[in-house]
Amino acid sequence: MRQDQPLRIPSELLLLILHAVDSQSSLVAWCCLCHGLQEDAEQLLYSDVTLSSAFHVHSFLSALEKAPRRASLVCSLSVQDTGYIGSVVYPLSNIFPKLTNLVHLTLGVSLHRSALYNPILSTLSTCNFALKSFEPGCIDESGELLAFLTRQTTITSLDLHLYLLRANEPLGQDALPCLKYLNTNYGFFMTHLRTPRSITHLSISGLPTMEDGLSELLGILGNQLVSLKCEPASLSFEGRPIPPPTVPFKVAILPRLRYLEVAELMHEGVRITSIFVE
Repeated sequence: MRQDQPLRIPSELLLLILHAVDSQSSLVAWCCLCHGLQEDAEQLLYSDVTLSSAFHVHSFLSALEKAPRRASLVCSLSVQDTGYIGSVVYPLSNIFPKLTNLVHLTLGVSLHRSALYNPILSTLSTCNFALKSFEPGCIDESGELLAFLTRQTTITSLDLHLYLLRANEPLGQDALPCLKYLNTNYGFFMTHLRTPRSITHLSISGLPTMEDGLSELLGILGNQLVSLKCEPASLSFEGRPIPPPTVPFKVAILPRLRYLEVAELMHEGVRITSIFVE
């Protein structure tokens, strides 16, 4: 073979190499240099996107505007507020509606950043995607959030710790019908959910007491739980260790439970966890 002839590699081998790439910068370089497999590279590049700065937001929006088909490739989006993303609320609002195939959404926004969070929620309410997992993290009360959850009927995994709860505003029975994995605080569950739905894996924090609070939860979900993690809201009176929640587990019916993790707050900054696996 002459030295000036280009090296020809079978496309099947190139695809194997491409799918072994685990660097975003390498995927970007591949898109620029290998036009024959650019679409394959972009499927990997845009499937999982993280935006943590104004530069990321503007660059991502520009990429979607140059090639609108890229928006349909995005399956997972994480917005992480590192203190520099608040100035791009409106560009973010232009991004969300484009992501029609989005199934995983994480909003790493501080609960004190309502000026950023509320416009995002307003925009999400207009979007057509159907989420499977949603992680808004720790946030203040928001009627728009509850309305959004009601419309997202395909969510199976929810990681949400909601504060400043509105009393007597449970989500409708038809909301979150597929919810299976739930990580939340006791107040949100008892105020807005209250029913078993399809929940089999529960991580619950902020229990008012490890006896009464846990008994109430197990009375609702005990028959279907496969995994349970729980911890109290605070130290017991005068900082004494919280007694183990023996009574709830003695009277509860837990036919499917296979994993149990119980945390006790012994002293400020000291957390002891007991794990039981069948």
